[in-house]
Amino acid sequence: MRDQTLSPDPLRKLRTVSSVMTVAVTVGMAAVTVLAIAVFLIPAFTRVAVVPELLPFRLTEISAEARWLGLAVIAVPLAVLLYALNEIRALFADYARGEILTWRAARRLKRIAWAIIIGAILRAPTRLGLFLAFTFDQPEIGRQLPARIAFADFAFLLAGLLLLAVAWAMAEAARIAEEHSHIV
Repeated sequence: MRDQTLSPDPLRKLRTVSSVMTVAVTVGMAAVTVLAIAVFLIPAFTRVAVVPELLPFRLTEISAEARWLGLAVIAVPLAVLLYALNEIRALFADYARGEILTWRAARRLKRIAWAIIIGAILRAPTRLGLFLAFTFDQPEIGRQLPARIAFADFAFLLAGLLLLAVAWAMAEAARIAEEHSHIV
């Protein structure tokens, strides 16, 4: 039988998990940045991470100039990702302080949602830009452009739109909670 007594701090679990997630997301932001740069600056990493995706186009080597261009191509999507991760980190930090149903949390969720939506929209053009960057100095490959929309692009877009709807609902809940706090 479950203990029916109420915890003195009903948000203790959320605060604890949120504190851990704040640190984990911060570490993840650093790791994503370092790995993204390493993939484009270290040829061995480029071969493992990028070349297999481009093998159907007979691309087996990527020049240093092409890798620098590739890094430039992913700069915007990487910035969008880091922005979203920073908002996620800040949201967990708010939760760790016990700020759950607030305007700030709703605003952060909206920003995360918009970053996911923008990231989803950027996925196909980024793939195309990477292909063009990696093949600009290899005319023998030709220009078979890998223009495709993947299911993951659509899934990310739907996830972003769903999160945006949740954020709008949370903003309304925060407004109602604020109104009720003035009644007492």
